[in-house]
Amino acid sequence: MAPQQISPLWQPLLDDIVEWAKPNPIDTPDFKLGSIQGRAGDDISISIPFAIWAALSRSNPDMLVIHSLPQLIAKPVFDKREQWDTNPSKFGLSTFEFSALLQVLKQNTAPPEESLQPAGWQNYVLPTQVLIILDIDNDVSVELALVVAAALTWCCGTTGDAGRAAVSQAAPARQASTRLLTLSSQPLHPLLRSFLKVFAEDIRHFTLPPLRVVRYNNVDSSKSAMTALIETVQRLPTGASHTVICFNPDVDVPEGWEEIEEEYLYYWLWHADGHHRRILFLSQEQPKFGRLTGSDYMHLVIGNTRRRAIFDRRTTQAVQADLLLSNSELARQREWVDFFDIDESSIYVYQDEPARTAIPYQPANAASSGMAAFFVGLVDFPHWHPGALLWAFDAVGQTDPDARIEVERQLHQRQLLTFNWPLRLVRLAQGLGAATRLLHCLLPPVDYNERLAHFMASPSMTDRVTLVKAQVAAALTFSLDKLVDDFEPTLGQVMAAGSRGLTSHICQLGTIWMLVALVVKALHIVDTTDDFVDMRPSSVTLVDGSLDIMVNPGAHQVRQLTLSLGDTYVRCNVPMAPMSWVEGDAIDQDELDNLYRDLLMAFGHQIAICRLTENGIVQMIDLASRQPLHLTTFAWSMIDWHYISASSDNGVFIGVYTSAHRESASSLFCIEDWTWIPGRIVEEWIAWIRIRSLRELRGVYPVHANEGEI
Repeated sequence: MAPQQISPLWQPLLDDIVEWAKPNPIDTPDFKLGSIQGRAGDDISISIPFAIWAALSRSNPDMLVIHSLPQLIAKPVFDKREQWDTNPSKFGLSTFEFSALLQVLKQNTAPPEESLQPAGWQNYVLPTQVLIILDIDNDVSVELALVVAAALTWCCGTTGDAGRAAVSQAAPARQASTRLLTLSSQPLHPLLRSFLKVFAEDIRHFTLPPLRVVRYNNVDSSKSAMTALIETVQRLPTGASHTVICFNPDVDVPEGWEEIEEEYLYYWLWHADGHHRRILFLSQEQPKFGRLTGSDYMHLVIGNTRRRAIFDRRTTQAVQADLLLSNSELARQREWVDFFDIDESSIYVYQDEPARTAIPYQPANAASSGMAAFFVGLVDFPHWHPGALLWAFDAVGQTDPDARIEVERQLHQRQLLTFNWPLRLVRLAQGLGAATRLLHCLLPPVDYNERLAHFMASPSMTDRVTLVKAQVAAALTFSLDKLVDDFEPTLGQVMAAGSRGLTSHICQLGTIWMLVALVVKALHIVDTTDDFVDMRPSSVTLVDGSLDIMVNPGAHQVRQLTLSLGDTYVRCNVPMAPMSWVEGDAIDQDELDNLYRDLLMAFGHQIAICRLTENGIVQMIDLASRQPLHLTTFAWSMIDWHYISASSDNGVFIGVYTSAHRESASSLFCIEDWTWIPGRIVEEWIAWIRIRSLRELRGVYPVHANEGEI
């Protein structure tokens, strides 16, 4: 299958982009910003970057085109490209998820101060002519902030105009022509637009032309929507075939229409066989199934609300609530129109019955946590000039005062601002709090797990607590599966490994502590060869009569990650204990309580309530969602359940998990780790919630949920 053909209507747009992307004829470094706004849809994310590359390759084959998109929409794009007969890499179009692009840009950008340079950063090595296309249809997030910051740092590696002067020189001077182009169905967020203007006085705006005639109809209810639909059908030519997609299963099927059941979906869509009027009931999560044929007219019936779980701040419980859809969510539903090879379509947007009492969608509040994360994410990636931050923040305040107030509130809630305006941002940019700098320096190494980064960035009472946190981050980032697969330890060897390290005395009270023991073991077998037989080495050979041991690469990876996290603490002026352990040494109770509290605060939305039955079976449910949980057998066998249950007065005990997944909608949620939290620590946490709020505990708005949450 070849890449989709580009509509002739797009050719003028592509010509404008090619002209805009041309390098400076004087052969001097130049940087330009642009924005493409148009319809949402996976096909746009697939077709537009390819079309831009194809057009540029004819006029300027030396320019590298990089397309980057968030994980949320990356899978369908990659799946579609896998269907192409030609390898996408042969097209000269490089496609990355945000996290992957960040690593590429980091490796090609050198901060000005050597003390701030993370390990592995290099000078500029990419081509001198680069166009970066950022798909930014998702919410503003820390991940997007870091990618934009890295891209601007890399693109503006030279100084010269007012925009670049606002940022300290972040890369060596070079002769380069760089272009940054955003692709979105919505206008640029005020915060993002204001920040981009710091670097370029002019942002060139491009608009995707409409490819089809779409008529929008706003009606009062789903019943009115179907009435309007029937009236529209009656006005159209007799005998024409019609297909309706509806996201409300309670809508009555019009008389004489054929309802398509899911198991016969493909047959009806591609083999009309005289069935001229048909209706599909789909969920909003239904994947797109390609171009639909066999119909003259297509109609879309969508509501303006959604029902989802949120946390009630008054009761601190998870409840089901009706929320009004945001513009981007409506756009995602409307994009179904683009999956029909039909020239004319109708969309009916009706007011759901729950819309009368639905929670209003407030753009400033809904994006507030993302905006706050975006803003503070720029603080230390790399060393931005305080003036640039103040300029951007003031610009946001002028365009959207409510947004600035919300950002300030979020920053205060996350304990990132503890001083008064106007010096707050200047001091923040200068690194007033080590925890603030640490949090955002740690996000890339821990795979953007903000909960884990918060756990590490929270204050530690001693260097030994800091050391254990680095080991915890290394273990959780590397994951239990990889540790077990790479080391292939037996249960007895895992228990033996648990006798090492600062947390050896609690290794059977939680999977995290056992993982830390494996990390300590990995550090030990890399540094020495005394106990290499406990873990599987890759090979053992004789070299010049001596024993040469090649330790498994997994151990090296754990060691490298742990040392990297330790280096991050040092760069952020946080004292770090030596990355070693002393035989017989153990963390004391106060330090352990510090770890328990920080762990519970970071993963407070991933709590499992457990009960040990008389038969020795552990029953688990998720506190927030009340969903039953299944702990893997290997993880279950590493925990001393009898000791934990004996420590509980009522036979119920609480612990945290860091990730959950399930194979299908009908299967139980499976967790691979669980760590017990003593009852007295839980009581402190409950008291903290009562005087504050669960929203403050999360630190982010509910729509920005952690990937491991249920």
